[in-house]
Amino acid sequence: MDRGIESYTKKFRSSFKTLHKEVFPETYFNRDMILNRLNESNNLLLAKKNDNEIKGYVYVESNSKHHESNIEYIAVAKEYRKEGVGKSLLIGAINNIFSHPEIEDITICVSGENDAAINLYKSVGLSVKYILNSYDITVDKSYNTRFVCD
Repeated sequence: MDRGIESYTKKFRSSFKTLHKEVFPETYFNRDMILNRLNESNNLLLAKKNDNEIKGYVYVESNSKHHESNIEYIAVAKEYRKEGVGKSLLIGAINNIFSHPEIEDITICVSGENDAAINLYKSVGLSVKYILNSYDITVDKSYNTRFVCD
């Protein structure tokens, strides 16, 4: 692994859980879900601060059958930002992903307004392939809607 990047072990559990909740308080995979999903295809890589604390992490899910990997989360503690930790994590993740010859593509989804993340991704050679638009809808819950399937 690159520059102090290593795979998750249980001694970093508390530090990981704290950082994930801090950086992604309301997200699709909470900290326990990520830890429960770890296996041969889903990896959590860490930038160590010391023997039981981390500076940051990157969580990757790979699918050999579809020849792709998704970088689901990358997070760096505030006090370590702008020190190259995110770049080291990203390079470590990319090297880990491409150590599996069946993987051909990496996907990262990021807000178009997150210039820091976009610049980080571009700095390691990644490029924008698609721009997705999303919309919020407010539902009036005073209406009862019933769907019937025949």
